[in-house]
Amino acid sequence: MSRVFRRRTVWLLIGACMLALAVLGIAAAAAPSGLGGLVLVVPWLAVLAVHVLGAPLAVALAWRRRQHLAFAVATIYFGGFLGWNAWYWAEVNELPRWFAARYAATFSPADLALYEAVRDGTLDAATLRRLRGQGARLGYRGPDDRGLAVTAAARDDGAVLALLLEAGLEVPAADGARALHGAVRNRRDAVAALLLAAGVDPDAAWAEHPPPLCTAVNAGVRGDLDERAFAIASGLVAAGADPNRRCSASRTPYTAAVAQRQANTLALFLAHGARMDVTVNPTRVARELDAAARTADLPLLALLLDAGAPAADVLGQALARRQVDVVRVLLEHGADAAARPYLNGVVYDESMHALHALLLAHGADPALTDARGRDAFARVAPRAGRALLAELVAAGADPDASRIDDVPLLIARLTPVPAEREFPFHLLALGADANVRAADGMTALLLASRMQDVDALRRLVAAGADVSAADAGGRNALHHALDTADDGETVAALLALGVPAERRAADGDSPACMAQRRRRRKALAAFAAADIAPRACDSGVHGADRRDTAATSTRDRPAVGRVRIP
Repeated sequence: MSRVFRRRTVWLLIGACMLALAVLGIAAAAAPSGLGGLVLVVPWLAVLAVHVLGAPLAVALAWRRRQHLAFAVATIYFGGFLGWNAWYWAEVNELPRWFAARYAATFSPADLALYEAVRDGTLDAATLRRLRGQGARLGYRGPDDRGLAVTAAARDDGAVLALLLEAGLEVPAADGARALHGAVRNRRDAVAALLLAAGVDPDAAWAEHPPPLCTAVNAGVRGDLDERAFAIASGLVAAGADPNRRCSASRTPYTAAVAQRQANTLALFLAHGARMDVTVNPTRVARELDAAARTADLPLLALLLDAGAPAADVLGQALARRQVDVVRVLLEHGADAAARPYLNGVVYDESMHALHALLLAHGADPALTDARGRDAFARVAPRAGRALLAELVAAGADPDASRIDDVPLLIARLTPVPAEREFPFHLLALGADANVRAADGMTALLLASRMQDVDALRRLVAAGADVSAADAGGRNALHHALDTADDGETVAALLALGVPAERRAADGDSPACMAQRRRRRKALAAFAAADIAPRACDSGVHGADRRDTAATSTRDRPAVGRVRIP
């Protein structure tokens, strides 16, 4: 019983020692540097000593009693676990290096004196010469494992660093990156300039910190960088720092400058030939570009565009807001006026003449159509003057190709409204075809006949309209005039213009027969005055004429004896 108890006690003690070693080892590794770390390090060293002294005894005892499993466990534990503790402490905790530096300083006091003079900022040329004469080394690393370059870079004026560099100090890459990061973060522009002149990599990142240019640009407030920060950024870019080097997954120095609206930084990047990589954070770039356009910040807008920001969406929004100056900047800095039917959004209002003039001057295509198939001609307001239409024609617009709901523009814009009636004749004066046809064969002359617009009929014929034109059903201008009203003046004008009175439609009806069926007394009188009488007319009433016959009022019937209806 006592033997079992003693065995359990031994294992419990071993387990407690193992636990104490692990806890104290981790604590010792994280202990502060210097003598303060001894509070945790000394107990850990004591437990470690117990393990080290007990390890050979445990291994030998297990081997002697042929307890192979215990021997293997003891060997692995003491060889692996104790070795890991020693390595972890030596790597993480600075106490060993502190002891090593103090030990080295005992045998080279000039090194430590040089380090302390650099750290305190008391180093001058005479002191440097004296310590160098005593054997002080420029490559010495202090008790905190910092080289002279890193220690000197912590001074604001850079005078100490300049002395060391003149004396031949070589800056290792790791020290240079650390020193440059500290100088940029604390806005020590003189120190940063010295380090860059000494050949420190301007894109070198220290530890987990971003590249120096990211730190320089990231001012934390909107607006241009101040003088010192801008001087640091200028030095970095001049030394070859990359504005498109990633600071994080969605941020570069360029996008950081955009987000903070740093016009001077963006101008700096452009002056050194850099271009924005808009793929890094396209949403942010588009948002800032839109904000600059919306607030009419023209200098920033120009810089963003020169840097490569896309302007297509912003151009459409600026046109909708009628921002003439913003549109001018967008177009002058590479926005493509022909990329979309931008003209369609401005030609409908003559008050926006400056906008569509800008678009046309920068190559806008008036033939581009919107989702409804309308080009710039179709979007022009019917009350527009001839000057705007002439500008579109000069830019290459074809009035005959323009459609509104698949109807040629010349026909669609024909109207009796006084303020709008000149529009189609402006088109004719600019070269439009007076005989352009719709899908059903309708022409402008046929539509004017239906509208009983005598003046339009005469002007259309004078512009070259074909008086013998007929629609898909074979009905000519006289048919259409009689179909809508009983206007003797219109019929007489059509006859005078030479419209064939004997032309029969697909249903076999001539205009005179149609007038007889529908009892168009005024039209019949006009036919009679022209010595035209209905011939070979069917006595039945056509289906299309029934409603017209029923709708004829008694006041429209001819008086007996005045006009004889055959």
